[in-house]
Formats: sequence, structure tokens, C-alpha cells
Amino acid sequence: MNLQIESDAINKIDVSVYAKQQTLTDVHPTEQYSPPSLSLDADGNIQACNKSVEELFGYRQQELLLHHITCLFPKLTEVALMQGNRLNPLFNYICHCDYVFKAVNKQSAIIACNLNFLLVENNGKLNLRLIVRPVAEVRS
Repeated sequence: MNLQIESDAINKIDVSVYAKQQTLTDVHPTEQYSPPSLSLDADGNIQACNKSVEELFGYRQQELLLHHITCLFPKLTEVALMQGNRLNPLFNYICHCDYVFKAVNKQSAIIACNLNFLLVENNGKLNLRLIVRPVAEVRS
């Protein structure tokens, strides 16, 4: 009899988990999350951003276009993003070490983030792709 009760409890758990999965997929069945990312020119000016950037920082894309990346990451004024036709190797290394950068949103709140930069060539022009990964807890 005890075995039957455990079996019934397991079936109830499975059903509730399935129901929650159905609820989550019904909310946005075709929409997938994409990490916040920005397209920058070689000088660091914002050319485009996705919806996740708008949600994270509170700006609409039109408000960010053609502004320098330092409007979101003020400390980047101290760093050259590019050296010639390549990413600054020291800066790129720091980004790969999960260094925590401080970003500022539209309400002037600080957001801790990890950054990844990619160099993208488009029609002979070099552009940067910045992927922002918000950090839930700042590591000490």
C-alpha cells in the first residue's frame, strides 16, 4: 500500500511539472531569448542593438544609435577597443577572464556585466559585436 502512495505522488509531480512547462511555452511559444548585444563601428559608436539591450538598459534603440559605447560603460573611456585592424589583445584577454564591468542604465543604476567582443568584417569594414552578460552576483 505504501508503494502505491509513492507511485501516485510521483505521477502527480510529473503532471505538475508538465503543466508548468506547458504554461511557460504557451507564454512565448516562438520567441527565444537572445543575450543583449550591440553592433559597434571600429571607433566604438553604437550602430545597432537588440531588444534585450533595450530591456536591460531602459533605452530605446533610437536613443543609443551613434552614441559611443561609453554612454553605457563609462570606464571604457580608459581603454582602446581596437589596435590597428584587430581587437586590443589585453582588453580582449580581460573580457575572457570574466572581469566585471560596471554599466549604467537610463535611470543611472549600476549593472554589473561581463563582456565579450567579437570582430566582424562586413563589406570590407571592421565592426565590433559586443555581447553583454549581466552578472547576478559580483564575485569578490
